Amino acid sequence: MQSIRTVHIEESVFEDMVNHMEMLHTIVSVMFEKLVDKKLSDWVSGEFVCEYLNIAPRTLRSYQEHGLIPFAKLGKANRYKGHDVDALIKR
Repeated sequence: MQSIRTVHIEESVFEDMVNHMEMLHTIVSVMFEKLVDKKLSDWVSGEFVCEYLNIAPRTLRSYQEHGLIPFAKLGKANRYKGHDVDALIKR
């Protein structure tokens, strides 16, 4: 059986912790609401994919190089199918 440990902290420190947790909850809630309403169209840009997945452009290139996300070259830009981006998230 594990022993129970208690930690004593000042009230002001505890209140700061609670305030930070509330702020974090608000940020996560806002981000979740933005993603819930977002629908991916048939083809999206690399910039959109990076923002949607919260990754750097170099990371996206690495995904391409390793075959993790299919893409099509349209002119000078790479385009990605929305369902492929969703599939990457599910993996």
